Amino acid sequence: MSKEKLRFVIGGKPVVYEGRPENRPKDLMDILVKLDADNNVVVQAFRDNIEGGQNTPSADILQRYSDAKRAYMEKKQKKKQSESAAAEKPVEEKPVDEKPQTMTLTFQGKQLSYQGLPSGKQHAVIELLVKHDASLEVAVETFKKNLPNSSLSGDEIWSMLVAAKEAKAARKAAKMKDAGDAGRQESRQTAEQQQQPSRPRAAAMEAIEEYTSMTLEERDSISNFIKQVLEQPDLDLSTRLRSEPGTGTGVSVPKPNTTGGVAGTDDDGLQAGSRTMRGKVAVYCQEENNTANKVLHIAPGTTFEEFTGMVEKKFGRKMAMSFYEGEDIIDMDDDDVFCMFVEMSQAQAQEGKRMKLICVPPEKRPVVADDAITEVKAETVTADTAGTTTGFKVKPFSNGRVEVRELKTYTGHTSAVYCCAFAPKGDRFCTASRDRSVRVWNTSSGTSSVMKGGHNGFVLSCDFSPRGNRVVSSSDDRTIKVWNVATCGKVYTLKGHEDKVYCVKYNSNGDYIVSCSCDHTVRVWNGNTGTKVGTYRGHTLAVFYCCFSNTDSGKYVVSGGDDRVIKVWEWERDEEQVSLDGHTDTVWSCQFSHDDTRIVSAAMNHEVRVWDWCNNSCVLSWRGHQVPIHQAMFSTSDKYIYTCARDWSVMIWDAQTGEHCETLVGHHSTVYHMDMCGNKLITSSLDDHLKLWSVNED
Repeated sequence: MSKEKLRFVIGGKPVVYEGRPENRPKDLMDILVKLDADNNVVVQAFRDNIEGGQNTPSADILQRYSDAKRAYMEKKQKKKQSESAAAEKPVEEKPVDEKPQTMTLTFQGKQLSYQGLPSGKQHAVIELLVKHDASLEVAVETFKKNLPNSSLSGDEIWSMLVAAKEAKAARKAAKMKDAGDAGRQESRQTAEQQQQPSRPRAAAMEAIEEYTSMTLEERDSISNFIKQVLEQPDLDLSTRLRSEPGTGTGVSVPKPNTTGGVAGTDDDGLQAGSRTMRGKVAVYCQEENNTANKVLHIAPGTTFEEFTGMVEKKFGRKMAMSFYEGEDIIDMDDDDVFCMFVEMSQAQAQEGKRMKLICVPPEKRPVVADDAITEVKAETVTADTAGTTTGFKVKPFSNGRVEVRELKTYTGHTSAVYCCAFAPKGDRFCTASRDRSVRVWNTSSGTSSVMKGGHNGFVLSCDFSPRGNRVVSSSDDRTIKVWNVATCGKVYTLKGHEDKVYCVKYNSNGDYIVSCSCDHTVRVWNGNTGTKVGTYRGHTLAVFYCCFSNTDSGKYVVSGGDDRVIKVWEWERDEEQVSLDGHTDTVWSCQFSHDDTRIVSAAMNHEVRVWDWCNNSCVLSWRGHQVPIHQAMFSTSDKYIYTCARDWSVMIWDAQTGEHCETLVGHHSTVYHMDMCGNKLITSSLDDHLKLWSVNED
């Protein structure tokens, strides 16, 4: 699996890096080692970022940290030994044509020049970074900006910097040892200061005076740099150091971290590493089909609404905004996605790259091809205030066997809600919508969080992991995405389907994910690593629904679709167990009973069927709704079957006889999906809303 842009939150601050999802625990420990984080930060970071981390004992976490430290030190020691061996080799003479010339160093927005040899530039950069005790991010960004042709990796740059710091510390310790005692050491330092050549000091002061309106801290920082390069004998530098003309206004050199927090992750450091102007982040806006960029400088804390106004003012009209995350196009439509874009911009800037914000007039925004789900919309079946529909009536009904009460209506999506699924405890649920977003809702409060960086198309399906820590979703953009519920961030993207992915489901322990697509296939994926386990071919047309059996950790998978056939697979053995024929129209839904002895299916021709699949027989069939049925499922007890359809209703049936027991009316358009947890029922609709119901069976 290729590397992806991943994200940790350490000490309340985001750290974006490239890695593989399955290596997150190791990557986190490596980053914490490089940040030299204390034990409290390590434990909290592990529990905040690693799935299952909340249940991991502190001792185990700290043992991981200790192992990572030891591995890092061993690697560093090998590096030092390699460098020492290289140093013992005869030094090649410099080319006779190499002459001192004007060299320029860039650090934290400032450009400084000196007279020196090109071969010594790398050494000068390292000494500069040591002098300022640069963080990992700043060090790598500064090194690559000054030495763009270098092939060294970030780890190699950091190793060089660490080695230089240790060498400096060793030299300092040796000097102190030679001094004998503190008094003699102080006298020696005073004498050395008095013996400093007057001309380099005067040149340094002249260079500092060229910087007008500088803070004292900035002057001290530049002074330290001047002192360092002037005292470096093998660079043959002159005593003149000046500001490079035309560099613009730079940002302040960040203060050293003295608060005991995580080094290298404070806001000042991140902003200094990006393209900034007086603390503001530069955003490069590019109108579609136009190569010119418009630059906006946004201050920390800018909201999405404020930024939208800035873009409108810059272009003179409203614009729809999006950006690329790998191959995915992400629509910017709220504060969460806006913050995600800013974080990615800062990370890209540290690598010397630019994030482009694509701006287009709303009317020219690309529209993803519509899907079959919405071919029949509200106008096809219109209801009046009396609850009637064109050609037939749909009214509330109850025979008294089931007591149902509407509890809440949830609003937030701006378009049809195609799918909904409860978390294991029913305290939360996830939703998938035509508005291209995936949301996680609090069942009690009705508040929701949007998963950051959504699909590039309508989101057709979603499911909650049985562990409650992840959500999986699928879209007509042909991808499946897995989300971390705690951070709302993407864990990974599953690619392989060649057409719309209509359905995704977890198995009963969350270890596997099953998906089905208009490419005629069913696929099973490893839910922990995102790797594909198998592809199951047997359907001849689009597959619209699939799910695991409930027992034996989902030993079987059932699927149905446009070819009107229901298939049961023993997926680990790559075997088709049963092919159930009987429906005369597209199968929209097929699900196991909780004891896995039966399967209920629903079709476009209004028909519901119950199957004894082990004996390959249909045991019950009826037509209830007078319109296509989108889903059928067993109740928690398996005593009843629930169906939802384009007549805006949910109906409840006796699972043994097919007797009509209840009709629920409340939505104002097609009801696409349902899910149950205990006595709670959630429904989603084309009317953009979700409804929560309480159900008491006899």
